[in-house]
Amino acid sequence: MESLYAAFDKHEPVIVYCNSGTTAATTWYVLTEVLKFKNVKLYDASWHEWGLLGPVEYPRQIACNVRRIHEAK
Repeated sequence: MESLYAAFDKHEPVIVYCNSGTTAATTWYVLTEVLKFKNVKLYDASWHEWGLLGPVEYPRQIACNVRRIHEAK
């Protein structure tokens, strides 16, 4: 399990998110309770809330960050 999150610093802030918060809750639990990350926040309903804003451009920074995390594996 630790190898999945090896690219993250346990002492840096981490925000987990998904469409409604259900899937992200599992990630929050693993990070805080199993791997003992110190500063994890759950942004519930993040993608659902963002989608209600109407047509907006996909944040390029998020795409870059996700790519970097996957390349680090």
